[in-house]
This record gives sequence, structure tokens and C-alpha cells, in this order.
Amino acid sequence: HLSTHRRAFSAVSVDENAEAGPLQVIPTQEFWEDVYDDLHKNEENAEKKEGIKILTWYKRPREAVAVGAKILEVEAAGVVLEMKASVAGYLGRYGAAEGGFVMRGEIAATITREPEGEPVVSEF
Repeated sequence: HLSTHRRAFSAVSVDENAEAGPLQVIPTQEFWEDVYDDLHKNEENAEKKEGIKILTWYKRPREAVAVGAKILEVEAAGVVLEMKASVAGYLGRYGAAEGGFVMRGEIAATITREPEGEPVVSEF
């Protein structure tokens, strides 16, 4: 029986003064390099999974988010992590559905200044 541990993680924001692009990318490169690698440093198997599992989305695409709002919950190496907004804005499209995986270097979601386009019907 594996015990699941919970940890909160607030992603670092992208340059808020930039005119184009997201205000925040979730998860950030810093998450992959610091948090994710730290979780896997003691694994005996050198071929660790290079992704995180999406457990729960707390916000929907185009929904307004406040600083500190829970965006999603993921699992990596048996640890449950809450990813929170470090900026206020609007949630972009999902990179994976609940139960799906986001691989190293991929984006689960973004936070933008304005809601992105019209909602798109998808399998998520």
C-alpha cells in the first residue's frame, strides 16, 4: 500500500510586462527541474516516468482565476501536488483531461490576460 503525500506548489509566473503570451505557464520549467526531479531523485529505476498525472481540474478554460487559486491537482512519484495561480487572469485550454498525463516540457494550462477565443468542444 502506497501512501499518498500532499504538497502545494505555486508555479512561477511568466514576465507580467510582456505584451503577448501567457501570464503563467503550468507547470513551469522550474517545476520540472526542481520539484519533479527532487521527487524522483531517490528512485532506483533510472527510467523514471517523465510525466505527471492530472487528478483534478479546479478551474475550467476561460474561467477567471485569482492569485493563489487552486488550478489543478497532479500526482508525481506518489505525491499529490496542488498547482496554484501566482497571477490573476483567465485559465487557458487544458493540456490533458483528468486521468491523463502531461509529459516533461509540456503545458497543462496557461493563465492569460483575457479569456482565450470561443470555447472549443473537445474530448476533455
